[in-house]
Amino acid sequence: MRPYGPDATYPLPSATGLNITGFEIEVDAGSLGEFEFVTTATQTVVSDYFGGAYNRWIGSFEGGFVGAEKDQGIALWEQMGPFAA
Repeated sequence: MRPYGPDATYPLPSATGLNITGFEIEVDAGSLGEFEFVTTATQTVVSDYFGGAYNRWIGSFEGGFVGAEKDQGIALWEQMGPFAA
């Protein structure tokens, strides 16, 4: 799983102030095959709670088995932390 967009670095340093477009996800499921997915954010929620260490993205999700027809849908994903002790 790797982020892409203006502030895309890996690993992501924290959730604070991230400006990323989405994530590219590759899954090797062994004998079941390989999957590829791409998420694309259309809305970002950044919380000031916990020192701004929480982001939520809402957008689209596309992918499936490598080499097969891709499925599409709505996605919601989050990043939390690191949190100050």
